[in-house]
Amino acid sequence: MIERDPKLYRRLSKPFKTPADAESAVSAFFTRVAKLRKSLKMPNVVLIVEAEYEDGEVEKTVAAHYLMGDSLRHEMMLAYSLGQSRAKREDVMKALMGCPLDETKEQSA
Repeated sequence: MIERDPKLYRRLSKPFKTPADAESAVSAFFTRVAKLRKSLKMPNVVLIVEAEYEDGEVEKTVAAHYLMGDSLRHEMMLAYSLGQSRAKREDVMKALMGCPLDETKEQSA
């Protein structure tokens, strides 16, 4: 499991100077992941990325996705990821509200 690293997140959140710089970084990231996919033998990969860039005085976001492999599995993979993200967010909210995490699982049984 990857640990939270707020300092790294702040450093990575520094916006690119131009939209072209952000798009170039996203493209380079996808290219490197495509090479890793081959070398590590990962047949199906779904990526969603965001990068910030400066537009005058305003920071904007460019978002992109890249789907590799069996297109019939991509939607299922995204649905799985959405479910995992929602469950994690719900656990965080329950912890913030002081609810035992197992309590809701017992109630639904």
